Amino acid sequence: MLSHLIHRSETHSHKTLEWVLNEISTNGKLTRFPDDLTCYYKLPTLLTISGKLQQAQIVLSYIESAFFKQGNKLCFEDKKTNNPLMAKFWGYVLGWIGYAAQKLGRFDLSYPLFNYLKSFQSQDHGGFATSGPWGSQNPEMDVITSAQCGHLSLYFGDLKMATKTGEFLGWHITHQSEANSHLYLFVDNDKKFVTQYPQELEIVYKLKKAEPQQAYFMIGFPCAFLVQLYNATANPDFLHYAKQYADYALGCHESIKSFHFSHKVAWAMSLLYRATKEEKYLILCQQITDYLISIQTSDGKWLTDQDAIHSLDQSIENAIWLKEIASQLS
Repeated sequence: MLSHLIHRSETHSHKTLEWVLNEISTNGKLTRFPDDLTCYYKLPTLLTISGKLQQAQIVLSYIESAFFKQGNKLCFEDKKTNNPLMAKFWGYVLGWIGYAAQKLGRFDLSYPLFNYLKSFQSQDHGGFATSGPWGSQNPEMDVITSAQCGHLSLYFGDLKMATKTGEFLGWHITHQSEANSHLYLFVDNDKKFVTQYPQELEIVYKLKKAEPQQAYFMIGFPCAFLVQLYNATANPDFLHYAKQYADYALGCHESIKSFHFSHKVAWAMSLLYRATKEEKYLILCQQITDYLISIQTSDGKWLTDQDAIHSLDQSIENAIWLKEIASQLS
């Protein structure tokens, strides 16, 4: 079972990689997609973990010059995307780029970006603001931005920052008074759950346990980060918190096993299985992975019936998690 899952995950990740490589021009620009950061921000990670280091460097250099360079300086405040959700989750977007830059040794980019993201963290609460530096008007923290920035801090060896983030996420999952029904995913400046939000954004503010097709990635990343933090610190509290997120996912509507927004949950389950050897985590990982593979096109794409940019974004991300799942289970 395990070797078959590893092989299939590797194979189907590689399909996407081959397609994407053909879309990249010699200067790192995507030939058939607009200059919108939503098209690019995950791409260097896929290239890096797939061993395409030269292409990753070229794409990262293009991202730097097209989206961040202002004269001789780097500017991360200008949100060069037409996707309002990506502009809202700006810390999450930047975290992807920081991760790839650090892995590639592009310290000229990774350290300025990481230092900028540090300003998103609430020193009182440990979570990270969603859209900009802490202290901006009406700051809100959310669990996926916090997990992303906490995850990034591990690659910079900043265990103090990572630990504060892990403690915030542990507080988040243990203080939900209505957890049998739903989880609130945002926290305000007073460390209270955000319960009032634009109706069109409910999917990222509130995860409803018994309803289908929720934003499961919002709890997948916190779970994965907490396992990694446990690996780094050997603090059993963080593994306990990770299991709480995972067990919440296991109790969600059956559609979690067959929905494309479950990709980060599958990755988290592979990490938890490696840490605990508990079969229930491997089973959910396989169920989600099998589903993702079943909806991939023969040329390596996902969601081709949707907007081309969203299809590109999710194709790259699914390929990343398939590759990571294969790595964690090996």
